[in-house]
Amino acid sequence: MSYLLIFLSFLFITHTSKPHPNHTLSVSVTGSVKLPADQLNFNINMNAEGKTPQAAYNTHKKREKALVNLLEKFNIQDKNIHYEPVSISKRVSRSNNQSDTTYITQQNVQLVLTDFNAFEQIQIGLIQHQFDNFNAQFTSSQIEKGKNEALKAAIRKAHQKAKLIADQAGVKLGAVQNIHYQTEHNVSPGINFKAVRSASNNMLKYQQTITVSANISIDYGIVEKR
Repeated sequence: MSYLLIFLSFLFITHTSKPHPNHTLSVSVTGSVKLPADQLNFNINMNAEGKTPQAAYNTHKKREKALVNLLEKFNIQDKNIHYEPVSISKRVSRSNNQSDTTYITQQNVQLVLTDFNAFEQIQIGLIQHQFDNFNAQFTSSQIEKGKNEALKAAIRKAHQKAKLIADQAGVKLGAVQNIHYQTEHNVSPGINFKAVRSASNNMLKYQQTITVSANISIDYGIVEKR
């Protein structure tokens, strides 16, 4: 009889120690890391106008050649150049019962630059060749690594927060039930730049940072302390 009581007591303790499916503790935290902004995403919108498709295309090719010369001059590697095919569209404007037809070309080019001084000189060259639509954003070459580090930081914060809450509530953390997470990074807003004649004594000498964040939600099972 005594062995049976001991066995039943063991079953009772084992059963009551399991977390109830509705007894959970949910925590949501954000972890973040700062990375040096060691790159610039430089976006160039190349366009031209003409009274005929051929005239617009010829002007576009001249500007395209000027851009290629700049890229070669500053040794921008192929892997850091991305572009879309050129497109031509027709625009018709009407005024005083008269219509005027203009043909417009459009082509977007994206560069990844690590030399900020080259960035400034390319700006000057673009403006000298009648480019008027380009912008840049700071970014980092370590974004993917930063996402992993931010996620690790978020997980550590979640465990610490969950343990603190459980200790103060007089319960014990059980197994993790669910995990949801999302990573993101901030970028500087697109800024239209004007030519800067001096490559020194300007704002680009100040180091910028990119913040990479990870948002995580973890559901823990909880049991009463014994």
